[in-house]
Amino acid sequence: MVGKEKELTIHFSPGSVRLVEEDVYVPDRRVLVTGASGLLGRAVHKEFLENDWDAVGCAYRRARPRFETVNLLDPGAVRRIIQEVKPQVVVHCAAERRPDVVENRPDYARQLNVCSSGCLAREAGAAVLRVPVLYGPVEELGESAVTVLFGPVQGCERMASVDHWQQRYPTHVADVALVCRQLSERRLQVSAPLAIAHTPPRHSPPLPIPSFTPTPSLNAHPRVSAAV
Repeated sequence: MVGKEKELTIHFSPGSVRLVEEDVYVPDRRVLVTGASGLLGRAVHKEFLENDWDAVGCAYRRARPRFETVNLLDPGAVRRIIQEVKPQVVVHCAAERRPDVVENRPDYARQLNVCSSGCLAREAGAAVLRVPVLYGPVEELGESAVTVLFGPVQGCERMASVDHWQQRYPTHVADVALVCRQLSERRLQVSAPLAIAHTPPRHSPPLPIPSFTPTPSLNAHPRVSAAV
């Protein structure tokens, strides 16, 4: 539904509780964000929600109560959430990015990073927006490859070994979220070929920014952007 719809709200006052039906405005643009409980997903969901989009987030371990619980390893669950939400755009932020997990559980990592992305692409069509190392507001230090460095060195009585030779150009998740939203809004108006490209950090050579084509109808297949 878009436009106005009814919503029940509980109103508390001293000595009474009332259930009130109120009109709620629903934007006519809808996005589905996977991995919405993670570092990047939270920023993407927030960016769309605050800019006149009906933003629906899904997650798995940390989904409730804010987001829909969806197991992306289950093709049936992926198909159901897309059919139920009917998004114009899907932004795919769910991934296993921890090197130790990828190394020790390669089958699981492949299912989440490759197979689930392929399933979303088959259901929705696809464009891939690849991003560099991310940082931003974290709920725990391990969420970012930047903040995870504080773990071994913060309050540690023993010497910690940290290399100093890698050159990295981290990108803030809010900047990535902004790019995802602007691309979505532009492609609601202008059709263009799908693409696979990298979004560059500020100090690296410029690379092409990808575009993807959301369909104009809520009942048609959306386009999915995989931010990995």
